[in-house]
Amino acid sequence: MPVYCAGFEDPAGGLARPCIFAHDGNGGRARPTGKRCMLCCLEKLQQALSSRVAKGNLHRLLKHWRRIGSPTYEAAFGLGSLCALSTNEHCLLRARAGEGCDFDLQTSWLHKKKQRLEHFVMGRPIPAASPDISQGSQKYLKAKAKWHKGNRDFRLHWRYRQYRVKEPFANIKTRCKRRTYWRGRNAIVRGMRRAWWRARRILKTKYLAAMAAGPPYNRSGLKWAVEEGLLETGIQVPLADGAVQLCQPRWSFLTPAGDVLYFESLDDRKSSKTKRLQSAKVSINNAFGRPEYAIDREEYVHDWSSRMIRNGVIFSPPYVDSMLERLGFKLQLLREYSAWPAGASGLLQIRSTTGSAAAGYWAALIPIEGRVYLLDAFQRGPALIENMQHAVQVYTTYAMVPF
Repeated sequence: MPVYCAGFEDPAGGLARPCIFAHDGNGGRARPTGKRCMLCCLEKLQQALSSRVAKGNLHRLLKHWRRIGSPTYEAAFGLGSLCALSTNEHCLLRARAGEGCDFDLQTSWLHKKKQRLEHFVMGRPIPAASPDISQGSQKYLKAKAKWHKGNRDFRLHWRYRQYRVKEPFANIKTRCKRRTYWRGRNAIVRGMRRAWWRARRILKTKYLAAMAAGPPYNRSGLKWAVEEGLLETGIQVPLADGAVQLCQPRWSFLTPAGDVLYFESLDDRKSSKTKRLQSAKVSINNAFGRPEYAIDREEYVHDWSSRMIRNGVIFSPPYVDSMLERLGFKLQLLREYSAWPAGASGLLQIRSTTGSAAAGYWAALIPIEGRVYLLDAFQRGPALIENMQHAVQVYTTYAMVPF
């Protein structure tokens, strides 16, 4: 007399469900050797998966159900003991049953298999130059690719320029008859392409280090790096000598337009008398684009605190003018704005977020290629001024002009 499966054994101790895993796939009860089949008992399933023969029987059973289109195939994964397995084990069992895995082409590596094999043999192709690259950047790369005294990176720039011209390396010839992965035309092309990508990575590191070194900046070189995609606009690189000054960090800021700015910042405590005094010194440095001025402790205690601010109000721009005399500059009041003042290195403004003179502080404005940037020490970074006439009319503005 045949023995039928006693049904699915509930691990929580509930009532057993009827077995539906008959071999014919019609939803009847299976005929196991023991009390329950492997799809109704977790213990028997573990024994079957640890046995090569029993695992093969399970694979053939699933493959048979899938081939005849029986709903028992999906029920085995959702209602049987297979539901206790992990997702990876489910994918493996479905693959053994002949079911193709449904991978998303956007996230799967399968659609890139041929491309990765080509890159492994021929190297990653060198991208073409951007059509929007300026004439100045082209001249800069051409000049840097030539050897002259003091140009230590000419080999990197030469390799960057010449290998891009030779892409796709159709004229490469070799006498090597034994073409293997290490010899022949493919190996030569792969070596040149790898050398180009290596040069690109090294140049990116060098230009980031140049920004971290601080002023004076190689603006034409950094502009070329931005147009080539070596550097991203909007980055803020801390200066090597300013990172240790936590209360007054120094940065090199790369604007979205590709301009490089020296920027000293303070924290946002505008009500602090010390910070508002420091904003004058910081704004002078930001206007010059380099650390030009510093306040020693004795000068700060006896002069700045008594002459710059009285009763919490900034009242003495002439004292800043006397401080600029050390650098060969003076302040000139700017009542209206039609064009940038002739000979002015920068502008200094007394700004206030509340409209009260008691909360005033100093900020700097500098021009670069027709664009004017606001360097506010209490902000996170420089800001582009769209309407200069309005900015001059609202805030008290002084031009820094030489004697």
